[in-house]
Amino acid sequence: MKSILALLKLTRRQWPSYAFCALLLLAATGLFLLLPQQIGAFVARLSESDSGFARVRTPMLIICTILLGQAMLSAAYTYYIAIISERIGNDFRHAFFENLLAQPMERAAARQLGGTASQFASDLTIVQAGLSDTLINVLRHGLVSVGAIVA
Repeated sequence: MKSILALLKLTRRQWPSYAFCALLLLAATGLFLLLPQQIGAFVARLSESDSGFARVRTPMLIICTILLGQAMLSAAYTYYIAIISERIGNDFRHAFFENLLAQPMERAAARQLGGTASQFASDLTIVQAGLSDTLINVLRHGLVSVGAIVA
């Protein structure tokens, strides 16, 4: 939990964008939770005695619409989360290199500066993965759990 709070602190400037992504995720999760009910309606219509495509057409269209909407919303929030994490990564890079250039070259050998920059780039990749994957997965699992309990 401590690392999640640290990630939230790092994303302060991007919270409005994260809120938009959370709304997309909420809508996608809501559609996902509607799916079992519609599949149940489809199966119930299949088990009726009279046969015909007309009676299963509506549940099939609803299921296809739910799946398409859920896929579009999931793709949208994944895309926006990647953009947000790139913005945060760029802010970190900018601050790091401004700080690095502000230091006198006599104090640190070129090899030390290169090692520091390399370590920073490696750590930044981990932070960006945390911002785009871990943070949204925590939110997604929470929404699915609450939605499943309500459903």
